[in-house]
Amino acid sequence: MVKNAKHISLLFVVGILLSVHSFAQKIDAFARVSVAPREGVVRQAYKVTITVHSSTWFAKPLQFTNLHIDDAFIIPFTRTVSSINYINNKKYATLSFYYLVFPYNTGDILIPELEINANIPPEGGYKGEPVLIRTKRQMIKVKPVPSSKDENVWTVANNITINDNWSKNIETLKVGDVVEREIIITASGTLPSLIQPLIIEKPEFTSIYPREPELQDKRTDKSANGVRIERYSYLFEDEVEIIIPEEQILWWNPTTESVYKRTIPEKKITIKANPDLAMMESLKDSLLAMSAPLQTTEEEPFSWTLVGLLLIVLLLAGYFGIKSLRYAVRSYRKNRIVYLQSEAYCFKQLQDALDHKTRKEFIRLLYIWFDKVRDSGQSASISDYLNWPERDIWEDLIQTNEFDAGLENKNQFRILISKLRENLVVNDTQKGRLRKLNPV
Repeated sequence: MVKNAKHISLLFVVGILLSVHSFAQKIDAFARVSVAPREGVVRQAYKVTITVHSSTWFAKPLQFTNLHIDDAFIIPFTRTVSSINYINNKKYATLSFYYLVFPYNTGDILIPELEINANIPPEGGYKGEPVLIRTKRQMIKVKPVPSSKDENVWTVANNITINDNWSKNIETLKVGDVVEREIIITASGTLPSLIQPLIIEKPEFTSIYPREPELQDKRTDKSANGVRIERYSYLFEDEVEIIIPEEQILWWNPTTESVYKRTIPEKKITIKANPDLAMMESLKDSLLAMSAPLQTTEEEPFSWTLVGLLLIVLLLAGYFGIKSLRYAVRSYRKNRIVYLQSEAYCFKQLQDALDHKTRKEFIRLLYIWFDKVRDSGQSASISDYLNWPERDIWEDLIQTNEFDAGLENKNQFRILISKLRENLVVNDTQKGRLRKLNPV
């Protein structure tokens, strides 16, 4: 009887020790996702914050899979922020990181489950153990941007400024002058590719030749910001007063839920005469001056007539020679301007960047070309023009530093951008749309 009691006591003690050990080895870790706002408009920035909780601490940095969301741009801000939180009076160490999501289609946008690999010691332990943590799926409701009166509002941002610069003093312009105008649009709270392009109105007696826009990503550790720079070459063709029309940009502010407008006021420019283009009037005056002796000289009419004709021929030859040279120079300048803003030139620059530029410069040239070749009504996501296997390869390359890893990755980039061009230009029959040699 005593022997059985000893066995029972021993089993009881072992059970308690196992329970204590099991309790000591418990890992209390989980993740929570917050989305702000839950409802909004298309092209608005939605902040998706992921916070990982641990009842002990994090032995190693978090490792997480890439987040893929259909019909949206994703800007990761993967710098983690550590803090201490209390849940039900229990202390948790937390690491938070977030994404900015920019939907480019309306409807319900699904934020899928995200897997996070952590290394966390169990409660009562000291050595980190691998733990797989999964987030829950989230949903965002995306509506169209409200219109302002009869004007469609496309850009969604917190604030926008717009100004322009001219390469010459516009108060001293003459016929035949070519002047470059630079319009700078700076937006906070959005991406440079989501800033609406301007539609420039052409003044009378003027030709306008647009160049490729420059997109600058000005994001910080906390927000997305962008700059869009548009450049236009103006050729003034007549001695008149020209009105450069007002330029304006509208945007929707999601915080105040209101439409705002910035403008560049119209400008009046007086195009003055160009002395180099007044040779015809000088020629007429010279011919009138030489005609007087022809009427008064009777002794040697043949000699004076021959001299007058010779001078007329020389003056005409000089005039038309100079005029032809000016026309040739002007034509070359026009053709050069048009070529430098063509899709073919942008694509050539993009291909050359693979061999001679940095990854940052390649990305900049990629978005310049993509902005030129894409219709405004088409998807703004580059990966949408690739099939699924190509899309996965593209996103792996573009979101890491694989660009600088070697020849093999650059060849993959070269194949993928050729495929992009084929899908955008050939399959959509856009060859006649690519802003060819016609001025605005």
